[in-house]
Amino acid sequence: MLSAGVAARASRHGVERGRAFLGPVLPRSDHPGVPGWPAAWDDDDVSEQPGRYNRSFEGLIGAMIIIVLMVLAFVVYRGIFRDPPETELGTVDYRDEVLGLQSNDVDVVYPDSLPEGWRATEVRYVPSEQPRFELNFFTDDDNFVGLRQVEEDVEDLLEAAGIEEPREEDPLTGDAAGDVVTQWDAWSDPDGDHAYSAEVGGRSVLVYGSVSAADLADLVGRLTDDALPTPAPSPTPS
Repeated sequence: MLSAGVAARASRHGVERGRAFLGPVLPRSDHPGVPGWPAAWDDDDVSEQPGRYNRSFEGLIGAMIIIVLMVLAFVVYRGIFRDPPETELGTVDYRDEVLGLQSNDVDVVYPDSLPEGWRATEVRYVPSEQPRFELNFFTDDDNFVGLRQVEEDVEDLLEAAGIEEPREEDPLTGDAAGDVVTQWDAWSDPDGDHAYSAEVGGRSVLVYGSVSAADLADLVGRLTDDALPTPAPSPTPS
């Protein structure tokens, strides 16, 4: 008599041989019409789900748009906060401009000459009920100096020039005052800026800048309102 273990192994062996003889067992869906088995797979009942791919493509486009916007925002940010490029200001012949104004009966105060290394960079005249004349200079150390001539109060001119909390200093008199007036009132502020003011022809004249009082006084002593000589006409070619 066979033992129980031997019988069990023989039974499993017989099942395996029977499976080998019958061939591979097909899925239940491959037995159409057989009782107890579900009907065959119907491909028409399967959703192709095209929306999944559409959503993936739309998400990719959205991500690309966000990246482009971030790059543009970074470029704009750098453009706003980066230091402006340094540009060399050109030099203008202010005497030619003054001569043109004088030929139109406009009297202005101007320096007959400039301290060594100084240059004029802008001349502007605004005709109106209160004409305004402006001259801008830069020193050899690239410090700004301005001259303003307009019918305004000196206090307003000082404020517009950035001379904050002006403190009155000793006036400029005598030979140092030059030929235009006999006295220039002196001003300074806590930031070290200096200014000189006077009334010429019913209008206020202000000379100011981020230079020492002595350097500014040098320019003031060169001021004049004399008429410039008219250049001789060019010879007519023969």
